[in-house]
Amino acid sequence: MRNTLVLIILLLAPLVVQAERQTHTTVFHTPSAEVESDARRIYTVELLRLALDKTVEDYGPYALRLVSGLSVRRMQQVAQLNKYENFFFKVSYTDQVAEQFTYAPFPIEFGIVGYRVCFVAPSFLQESNQVTTLQQLQQHTVGQGLGWLDLDILQANEVPTVTVSQYLSLFPMVNKNRFDFLCRGINEIKLEMEQYAQSEPLTLNTSFIIHYPLPRFFFTNNNNPMATARINEGLKRAYTDGSAQALMLSFYKENIEFVDVKKRAVISMTNPLIENIDKSYEQYVWGIEDLVFEN
Repeated sequence: MRNTLVLIILLLAPLVVQAERQTHTTVFHTPSAEVESDARRIYTVELLRLALDKTVEDYGPYALRLVSGLSVRRMQQVAQLNKYENFFFKVSYTDQVAEQFTYAPFPIEFGIVGYRVCFVAPSFLQESNQVTTLQQLQQHTVGQGLGWLDLDILQANEVPTVTVSQYLSLFPMVNKNRFDFLCRGINEIKLEMEQYAQSEPLTLNTSFIIHYPLPRFFFTNNNNPMATARINEGLKRAYTDGSAQALMLSFYKENIEFVDVKKRAVISMTNPLIENIDKSYEQYVWGIEDLVFEN
């Protein structure tokens, strides 16, 4: 019932605000990037700013303020307490998270985070490149961080996993064949290769790419439906005029090209954590064909 009411507000809010246009500055908050090289958070901030820019005429001026020092868990705590005015944070959708927060149903990275390619040890590369199906992958082990959503998804698809509590331990462990694959999003694997290949002689499997739906949205406290409507409207406008796609590619095109998806078999998996999701977001999700660019 609450989701239905939120959807109604998202649809009607632009009309209500146009009729009673705001003249004061609306303040928004969002987590900052902790380091200059954190392209993922920088992109998130810039996409939120773009959505706000697209809606100034209808909703009035805004100020976007950045909040530092927030882990993903802390972001959710801050949003739950409504500590900051119109605090929006990015996180992967799960049915559990959606029960606690309101969100703008537009996938922030167009779903590309759900495409995964895998690090392997050089000694395992040739054997790894024989894998092209889910059934073959199920005969191998995949390393995962403790608490990662991917862990639940892989296990639900009957892929054997090895859980590691420390993120940085994953790279030497795959190199030492403690598990066979370390799979990462196509938006991040190039940077990780550059960061860790110096100390660990890692290489990339080239035979397959994993795909499962893993949409990330802007979430906020349930008391912010009008602000959510503004963000959602701004994101849709940016998508319609192409500026959202251009922004995403300015951050991630090089990463996507790096994995050369056209030469890989697609291993599709289901995500049991999104059974109740409104699938209207799928109209904005990029398919595998969208990840191949003409030079």
